Order: sequence, then structure tokens, then C-alpha cells
Amino acid sequence: MHDRSRLKTSLLALVSAIAVSAILSAVCYATGRRLDPELIFLDPRRQPTVNEAIYAAMAEYALKSSERNDVLFIGDSTCAYGADPIRFEQLTGLRAYSCGTLAWMGPEGFLVLLDGYIRHHPAPRVVVLTLSPFVMEVDISDKDPDTTRRFIETFAPAAGRRLTIDGLAFYAKRGAVNLFGTGSDPRDLPVDGDQRRTCRGLASELAAGRGFGQLPGIHGPHWDHGVAPGRLIRSDWDAGVREIARRCRARGVQLLVRFAPISEAERTARDWPELDRWAKSLDGVTVARPMVVTYPPELMWDGIHLNAAGVERFMPIVAKEVQAVLKERGHGVSSTF
Repeated sequence: MHDRSRLKTSLLALVSAIAVSAILSAVCYATGRRLDPELIFLDPRRQPTVNEAIYAAMAEYALKSSERNDVLFIGDSTCAYGADPIRFEQLTGLRAYSCGTLAWMGPEGFLVLLDGYIRHHPAPRVVVLTLSPFVMEVDISDKDPDTTRRFIETFAPAAGRRLTIDGLAFYAKRGAVNLFGTGSDPRDLPVDGDQRRTCRGLASELAAGRGFGQLPGIHGPHWDHGVAPGRLIRSDWDAGVREIARRCRARGVQLLVRFAPISEAERTARDWPELDRWAKSLDGVTVARPMVVTYPPELMWDGIHLNAAGVERFMPIVAKEVQAVLKERGHGVSSTF
């Protein structure tokens, strides 16, 4: 009888502990859901990294702005540092914004940005997916996979997607920090490696450039393309681009894929016909040609990124290509060049 009483007491204590834990978790989660998504994504106990600051800035625009743009640029760093929406508007009269980030965000991250943008903005007339011709061989799990995973899980609900178990855990964790911690707002902390800027400061700079960020100086560090991989087109990138195309079709938006210029020294770095064969397999997508464009060193910051002079050469090309897509679809547009 005594043993049965002790067992009952132990079970009651266990059930009570589980109930308290469940209630506390629910309170933390509810608190987390009331926070800005950037505060779920960014860790309040440390400085944000440059990658995190860039990702947060683009998500903030996609999820909090509602302005109308004729053209949306998305893509990797060749988009972030190579597609200048202000110059594009001067050339075409078309309002544009760039949500270019980094290759390490991967196609799933680009989709979250696109979903968030379309959910909160009028649909653009054209989405220009701007990528390095090398990007589709990139294994995004090789570098900073935690940041990419947190970005997808924490911003997905605001972009209209279902919250996953991992996402629920992120929201509950940040809610707990907000309730019981003493962390600062990470958006006001200096960016790790760049003490001159805070996360908010970087976001303001990018917003002033309509999402475009100019790389400093004429040339940067040497960029080495490395050893040629066994395949140029990874399955996750292939599936991701096709899903971006599907999302655009569903909203009546034209998708233009434009591979950014590379240095003349990189022309023979890969078997480019493989990329051409892949492009021809895409349905309902305009792939700008020639796909692989090379620029002389004086226009390149490194092997794959443009300097200011390179951007000035590149934007009239993109402007004409977007106008051609609109004309082909029966949408007239004026030009200033």
C-alpha cells in the first residue's frame, strides 16, 4: 500500500512537471510569435553576422513593405552587387527593387523571399532571377547552413508557409529569451566584422539603393573557381529554379533568368553546354542569351562580381532583355536609352 502511494505521488509529480513544461513552452511560443520575425532569426546574445544582416534586411523589405514594383530582382551575390534598380529605372522607366542575397541562402531561401514579397506586395510584372553561372554547382550545406536553416524556418510563416517543428522551436526559444533574458535588440548591435554598421544601418543603406549594394573599390581579392565538379547542375538548384518558375506562373508573372557576367579568365572554367542544355529544359521561362557573358578585368571586382564600371555596362543589357520579355508578352514599355 505504501509503495502504491509513493508511485501515485511520483506519477502526479511527473504529470505536473510535464504540464508546467507544456504551459511554459506555450507561453514562450506565444511570446515569440508576437515578436518581429527578425528578432526570431537574429540571436540577441551576440552581434549579427554580415550574412544574417543581409538576409534580415531583404526579409524586412519583402515582409513589411507593400510598395508596387514593376520588376523584382532576386538571386545570389552577383544580383546583390550587380543589379542596380535605380540605374535600371533610369533606363526603362520601370520601378524595380533587388532582393539579391548570397548563394549560401540557396534556392529554398530565394523561394521564401519570393513568397513573402508576393504575399505582401502587388505582383511584379517581371522577376529577374540573377545568378552566377557557377552557382548551381554550389552545395549550400558547405557554408553557414545554420543561418540558412534559421532563415527559412523563422521567416516561412510570415511568407504564408506552414510552421515546422524546427520553426516552432525557434519561436519558443526566442520567446523565452524575450521573457527571461536580458539580451539587447540585435538589430542595434554592430555587425560582426564591420563595427561601423548596425543591422538597422545596413538595412537603411540597402533600402536607399533599392536593395543594391556596391562593392568597395575597383578590384577585390582574387577569386578562384576551383576544380571543375562532376556536374554543373545540382538537383536542389534545378528543383528550386523550377519551383520559382511555377510560383511566377501561378501569379501571372514573367520569369527572366539572367546569368551575371564573369571574368574573361573564367571562360574555359566549365563545360558550359551542360548549362545550356539545362536552360532549354525549362518550360515557360526566358533564359537570357548568350548565357555566359565575359567581361575584361577592368570591369570585374573579382572573377564573378562586377565593379561599378561593370554594373554600368551590365544594366543596359538587362534593361533591354526585360523590355523584350514585356514586349513579347504584349506589354509595351518606354525606354530612355
